[in-house]
Amino acid sequence: MHTPRSTLLLVAASLLAPAVRADISTESPFQPAGAGEAPAQADGETWQLAGLFMSDDKPQVCLFHEGRKQSVWLPVGGRVDDLTVISCDVAKDTVVVRTTTGEKTLRLKKSQGPITGTMTALPPPLPPPSAPAAPTAPTEPLTPEEQVEEARNFIGDMLDIGQRQRIAYEEAQRKAKAEKAAKEKAAKP
Repeated sequence: MHTPRSTLLLVAASLLAPAVRADISTESPFQPAGAGEAPAQADGETWQLAGLFMSDDKPQVCLFHEGRKQSVWLPVGGRVDDLTVISCDVAKDTVVVRTTTGEKTLRLKKSQGPITGTMTALPPPLPPPSAPAAPTAPTEPLTPEEQVEEARNFIGDMLDIGQRQRIAYEEAQRKAKAEKAAKEKAAKP
């Protein structure tokens, strides 16, 4: 019986995977050195209250899952995973949630101090656009003699440009031919 090569590679990879996985570091490059993994938390402690606002006189609650680093907005009565929002007190910045471990009150974290940095005032509004300038009187049309002169100048300019391009093209062709001949001469012993 002939076993396909891909099947053999798959079996070999599955046998070697545990040995390779043991060498993988679990330290996060985003945490301080030696911090290791974040400590495991109880199910009700993985959620934090991240925000509150009123929408159409109904409170909306932003809950942040620390383990997944994701947030979700829910109304009162809304549910995500095993967590249900029971009530919300916008004045006290608290939310009561129910999980498999029971009910828990989550508080919105307060700022840890004054905002640092400078605040700049908004720039003043731009003045209204000025009225457009009065249109200038159209120039007089060219006489037939002036039109003929303009046409001759235009054609002369175009011919001059064409001649310069042709000269540059022929020069580039001569240079390429000379380089090719020099390479062939250098290649022959």
